[in-house]
Amino acid sequence: MTELEKPKGGITGKSNPMLYSNLGAVIRGLKARVTHYATGNNIDFAWQSRFHDRIIRDQRDMIEPAKYIENNVIR
Repeated sequence: MTELEKPKGGITGKSNPMLYSNLGAVIRGLKARVTHYATGNNIDFAWQSRFHDRIIRDQRDMIEPAKYIENNVIR
């Protein structure tokens, strides 16, 4: 898809990453928009550093993150 064929949208009228099925593009666009909003409204905000996301594909992949979340709240 060329730049001219990409759907337009958002406040800028430029390419809207939220209209694509590429998860990386959607997350990038979301993070950029939130950062832009926070900066423009003098909100003290920063994304968590050293964060590594992980795709959960099935129930087995969910066990360790679920344990971590439950135990982290207790700590």
